[in-house]
Amino acid sequence: NELKSKEYSDSELVSFAMKLVSVNEGGIDNEYALELLKEMRNEIYPLASKKVYRSGRDAFDDGDYAEAAEKLEATVALAPERDTAMYYLGKSYQALKEYEKAIYYYKLMLEVCPNSTLKDYIPQRLRECGYTE
Repeated sequence: NELKSKEYSDSELVSFAMKLVSVNEGGIDNEYALELLKEMRNEIYPLASKKVYRSGRDAFDDGDYAEAAEKLEATVALAPERDTAMYYLGKSYQALKEYEKAIYYYKLMLEVCPNSTLKDYIPQRLRECGYTE
């Protein structure tokens, strides 16, 4: 496999993964091409999501919430079931006072990951963002 025979930098891997995210499958009518796209996504997304999540969390921990939000948005695109990415994305937007986006990601986390260990924190976070049911 070509991808495994070469070492890619973290930024190259993430850049490639984000390009794969943006590919519109609706425009592909060749079964082989669709299968190849699926295989590439299955191989690249898990690797890239771990790396971009780590850089997003590092940015969050450093107080760079705009950078954290950007990286964590990418993480959610690559790994839509990752509760910690959605949670810290919500916290990043909350810190940036972008409350609507924060509320969106907190609620999405509850919807996608109803058994997350982070779910008990969400009601308080939502209240802090001014959300009332």
